[in-house]
Amino acid sequence: EIVKIIERELAEKKLFFLEKNIFLADLNKTKEDILNEFPKVGEVRLKQILPDTINCIVEERVEIATFCKDYESNNEEIRLIREKCFLLDKEGIVFEMVFDNNFQLPKIKSPDSENKSAIGEKVIETDLVSKILEIFSELESSDILIGDILIVSEERINVRVLDGFEIYFNPKKDLYWQFTKLKAVLEKYIPLDKRKDLEYIDLRFGNLAPFKYIEKEE
Repeated sequence: EIVKIIERELAEKKLFFLEKNIFLADLNKTKEDILNEFPKVGEVRLKQILPDTINCIVEERVEIATFCKDYESNNEEIRLIREKCFLLDKEGIVFEMVFDNNFQLPKIKSPDSENKSAIGEKVIETDLVSKILEIFSELESSDILIGDILIVSEERINVRVLDGFEIYFNPKKDLYWQFTKLKAVLEKYIPLDKRKDLEYIDLRFGNLAPFKYIEKEE
């Protein structure tokens, strides 16, 4: 299919006495056409090689997370909230819809994604993607199993832990210090058998790491 796009560009530029002429090829336009038609392609490099060759190197996007948003089903009798998920690359671009999310990738959600998530669109800034991956990697290495990662705002990320509680991070501030506070509060103040009763740990402010247990009804 990519070869056909290149040949189409050559055919549009052909002279009456030549079937194809690589000197007339608009490589920038060809590259743009390939990227537009194949969202899974992340990089295209085209080079003319004399006398009659165009070298095309294509790099596919690599999934580093899934990006999901909630939507309501069209069933008028039953209101169902379902998830629509996409593969996300390191640049924050979604490039393929996925229907089976049972694999070991971070699952990112954002309340601001209502008008985003069209295939090929940038839904998260690259720097924020990097921070989220850093958080995911650190928690995973600390044997903390993660559910969803919710982007609340530029200064707040809620990580839902499979034990049931949430951890609040500020990606704009020093993540290393936030990890240090998390480790300290888990080791000193929250025993393993109490984590199931925990509601949240907030790491966003200064030297503090306040936490709260779920209020149980009497």
